[in-house]
Amino acid sequence: MVSFGDFEKKVLNYFEKGTKIFYNGRNVEVLEAGKPTCSHGEPKTDIYVLVTDGNEQEEIKISYKKENADFLENKTNAERAEQLFGSNWRWVIESSTTEIKELFEQRTRIYKESFKRTEKGAITLGWKFELFNKPGGDLSGKMDLNKQQV
Repeated sequence: MVSFGDFEKKVLNYFEKGTKIFYNGRNVEVLEAGKPTCSHGEPKTDIYVLVTDGNEQEEIKISYKKENADFLENKTNAERAEQLFGSNWRWVIESSTTEIKELFEQRTRIYKESFKRTEKGAITLGWKFELFNKPGGDLSGKMDLNKQQV
């Protein structure tokens, strides 16, 4: 099996500067490509490509996961949610989280004592939406997705 790093290099080879590719219905030229970096942690984008058709520039952001990856998406914003779930993305997220609303409401918000991995004195300010390939934890809900969304 090809390692993650080797696969990344293999994909990057397709996007060498000056290479012409067909993207979004038009011929474009690669201006730059590489592994993005950020000041904190690992960026969500695995490969960044900047292309031009001679008039406009466009960014291509490639992200990929191993076949056995459990964790698929975090820090989801409105733009990314629409890319994933389509125009009714709000309904998709709301319906999946409403299903487990009572579990959230029953949770402790101020921890006077430590509990599992939560330290004594911690305060829960809210929760976040994350997309997993498999159920995880007692605050996981099932998403009702159509074939295209999956």
